[in-house]
Amino acid sequence: MLSAFHSLGAVALLTATLPNSDAAAGANAAAHVTMCELLNLAKAGGQVDKPKNNPRTSLEHILDLNMSVSDKQWSDEFKTEPGPGQTKDFPNSYKQNEQKKHWETSWPMWFEAKRRAEQKKIGKPDGTEHRPIVKESQKKAARAIIQQIADKATILESQYTALASTGNDFGQAAAEQHLNKALTGEPTGSTPATPNTIAAIDTWANGCAPNSATKSILATFSCICISSTGSNTNECYNNAVSLDWSTQLNLQTALAQLTESCNYGPLKPATPEAIEAALATFRATAKTTGTGGTVEVTIGDDTGGGCDGATTKMCIKFGTLFRNAGSKGWGMIDWYNNLQKAAAELKKAQHTATQAAALATAIDTLKQEADATYKAAAQSRLTELDQATAKTSGQASGRPDTSTTKPNENCEDKAQENCTGICAYNKTEGKCKLTEKAQKEAEKANQEKGEKDGNKDRCTKHGTYKTKCEAENTAGQPPVCGFRKGKEGETDEPDKEKCRNGSFLVTKKFALSVVSAAFTALLF
Repeated sequence: MLSAFHSLGAVALLTATLPNSDAAAGANAAAHVTMCELLNLAKAGGQVDKPKNNPRTSLEHILDLNMSVSDKQWSDEFKTEPGPGQTKDFPNSYKQNEQKKHWETSWPMWFEAKRRAEQKKIGKPDGTEHRPIVKESQKKAARAIIQQIADKATILESQYTALASTGNDFGQAAAEQHLNKALTGEPTGSTPATPNTIAAIDTWANGCAPNSATKSILATFSCICISSTGSNTNECYNNAVSLDWSTQLNLQTALAQLTESCNYGPLKPATPEAIEAALATFRATAKTTGTGGTVEVTIGDDTGGGCDGATTKMCIKFGTLFRNAGSKGWGMIDWYNNLQKAAAELKKAQHTATQAAALATAIDTLKQEADATYKAAAQSRLTELDQATAKTSGQASGRPDTSTTKPNENCEDKAQENCTGICAYNKTEGKCKLTEKAQKEAEKANQEKGEKDGNKDRCTKHGTYKTKCEAENTAGQPPVCGFRKGKEGETDEPDKEKCRNGSFLVTKKFALSVVSAAFTALLF
């Protein structure tokens, strides 16, 4: 970044090297240094400190772990081996399934998570980073935690993506367009052309009228360093340029020669602070005169008494842009206005990038938590969930739990070496399942539970009306309702006599724990 002090030093250096034979030589040296500072900033482009790492990588790793701890039934939905059995595309049969059709949006993400998990050998005996989780109870505990981490990380990553914008530039592209327009009047900045760069190129007088010379930095710069005739090429400094305006001005050549005349070393990126400092230098370099409502602002050498592109007259008078604009008149210069907008957009982009960096850090922290959780489960160090908590923890990979009470659940959660008692290992299916006898008992219990739940509202609606309550019962049949106090496990005003379900089971958890009850019965 060139400071005002640096600019003045450069002016002194350039002035000291000018030949004395030309009275106007170097007259625009200060203006040249100022315009070089502006040109170099516009050519360098903006600078925004962006997040060093894209959090997508961390999110994908979390999703891979999430898939690896999912239950086998869910994981088996995704077959990654190439061939007719691959399920990369959402199955057509699921599109009409009310419980599954809403999976379609997330299906590609889940499939890729399964594929990556397999490639990384997560949970495989020959894996290096993530060894198998042997105990199903530990796997279930890890599932509950990692799924929550995955949900949080997915939300944060979507917020990051919104901030990053389409080009992953956090809004910097808008600033670049303003920098390009400041340089040449064109959004791309690379190829100057009329009328965006300058209104006219046929003569100095037409091209350097105030409304033309203010269109771009190149236009203003050309008017103070390229003469209307070939007689003076030293106005900015000795042989700063070789072309002139005696014939039609070649804008591409003008840009190349003026850029070369500003070769002070490597370009430094345009920051809001650098742009604001350069604009302040420009205001200080310009000469402002006038009284009352008339203000005259001049850039360049007007010692000859006017501006016509000849020696001592290579200048631009911006007075018509300032006379009714007051302190806001500088913004009437197109390139000046574009640089102001570029500075504002760069500030905005930097703020956005800083927010995104915080999100990226948060996602990376979640990745570390997911890794630590998995490794703790592999070492059997996680606090295990009770069955009720595990039941409500949801399925890994974001799949909603659409199942009803599953009596076989306790067995399927067991590893092969623990598949005993009322459970038996099915070699064909490769999973632990209930014995046929236990399955029938479980189904019977679920049926009774359904009948009980249906009777509950039928009884409780009578409240303290004993006659209506007892009228629900049929002689010779088990009572549907009973007018009584609550039994063990009933929490609805247990000390009050009221109409209650007559077939209430001893505890509400009976149907859900029928497998455990059946196993206990085998011990006696």
